[in-house]
Amino acid sequence: MEYTAGLDDAPKRLDRLSLQLLPSIPRGGILKALRTGRIKLNGKKSSGEDRVQAGDILSFDTRLWHEGRQLTPKNTQNTTPETPLNPRWILFQNQDILVLNKPRGWDSQGENSLDTLVKEYLGTKSSLSFRPGPLHRLDTNTSGILCFSASLSGAQNFSRMLQEGAMTKYYLALVKGSLTEPRILESLLERNHKTRVTTSSPQGKASRTTLLPLIRAPGYTLVLCKLDTGRTHQIRAQAAEAGFPLAGDGRYGGGTFPGGFVLHAWTLFFAPGGSYSWPQTLQAPLPQKSLNQLTTALKMDEKKLLEFLEPTLALRLLPP
Repeated sequence: MEYTAGLDDAPKRLDRLSLQLLPSIPRGGILKALRTGRIKLNGKKSSGEDRVQAGDILSFDTRLWHEGRQLTPKNTQNTTPETPLNPRWILFQNQDILVLNKPRGWDSQGENSLDTLVKEYLGTKSSLSFRPGPLHRLDTNTSGILCFSASLSGAQNFSRMLQEGAMTKYYLALVKGSLTEPRILESLLERNHKTRVTTSSPQGKASRTTLLPLIRAPGYTLVLCKLDTGRTHQIRAQAAEAGFPLAGDGRYGGGTFPGGFVLHAWTLFFAPGGSYSWPQTLQAPLPQKSLNQLTTALKMDEKKLLEFLEPTLALRLLPP
């Protein structure tokens, strides 16, 4: 059983990431598996303290998963999700990749997550040596494009493109305040795992987000966000530090907003000429709940809003 680490997995400790991937195995069992080589990093026995980088391959003795199920109480042994994967969430699928329009309120990974649904959905299609998994992550209340590996080659190609910067992510966000001109936000971001908040820090990682105002209304601005890096809570943290927190993002000073904050992974571009087997452009329509929130906040008819968000128009406005 193998898992290819995505950009959001770096630079986690190997033991902690293994615990996330095998939640039914106690920490002691994970550490023993690392010592005995039943969990390997890039084909080699590794310490739990080793840091995982995007594109690294974690190999697990398949029997670990079965042993973990035996350690799970009987009333929780059935990991088959009660609700199957909704086919309406699927944006694209081939032998290498499955792309979903992630609904708000779903975790990307973990127990009872989209990862669970995808593994069940693709279970009969995967080999014993490979298990599908998320290639990146979105916050629970963020909607939009979420890619899952369906083959080892698909996982490796996607991770390679992440490492090489050969893909660009665009998000839509509703922020508080009136943003009147494009802003390029650059800072060193660090994640506090105790408070689960990301802030600027001298010890942080270089992060860059471009904000482009699309529609302004009293108190709010609909913003197109271009990510040049992919840190946890990057848009939420940098927008807040720039004085434009997401409306309803209480964790970052956005106060309250009916229905919660709107942050949508809208478009994913891949560099031309690559060896990937999926379209160069992937786009996820806004969920109806978010559309309702935007039309109310922006005092704009839904049809006009969707016409304005025609991608070739909006994306052309972005500075290089």
